[in-house]
Amino acid sequence: MGLDKADASLIESQNPDDVIVTEDHPLIAYATYTRKKAIQLIDFLVICSKIGRVDYRVLYRCNQKLRKMRNITKRKYNEVKQMLSSN
Repeated sequence: MGLDKADASLIESQNPDDVIVTEDHPLIAYATYTRKKAIQLIDFLVICSKIGRVDYRVLYRCNQKLRKMRNITKRKYNEVKQMLSSN
């Protein structure tokens, strides 16, 4: 499934109330398959920006960097960009 030792360890040691925040697509896919809680890093940053913990400029730069690294899809990049422009 594409998980390395660190990912497997993270999944195995996860408490039921914990949420895994990652940019690793195989880990997200596996967590979804096994009904664990996992979200993409960019989604976590969006939540943090909405509650005031992350500045919108930081979110904007992270969005650009994650897209440049191809860790998020163009669709996700555009969703965050649209959300930022509406604020």
